[in-house]
Amino acid sequence: MRHPFTDIERNDPTFASMMLRSGNAYQYRLTDYSPYFSANLSITKEVGDHVSISFYANNFTNSRKYVRPYAGGTGGIFTPKFYYGLTVRIKF
Repeated sequence: MRHPFTDIERNDPTFASMMLRSGNAYQYRLTDYSPYFSANLSITKEVGDHVSISFYANNFTNSRKYVRPYAGGTGGIFTPKFYYGLTVRIKF
């Protein structure tokens, strides 16, 4: 059976044998990643009734932050490199 100890009981030596303590310092830390972002842009122009041309630029701010989790361990870069392109769509 579990009993949530209050701050007074936590410091009382009478209850010291009943409390479980962990030797792992990272046990209660969050495992979330620090924030990161990527900005994308897409512009489309319709030419007539059957053709549209789109320009896109992904991660145009080129923000490629190395992200680590709060609990330690290995991190990485989760945003792609800057790239752009042109798309032509033809409607039948």
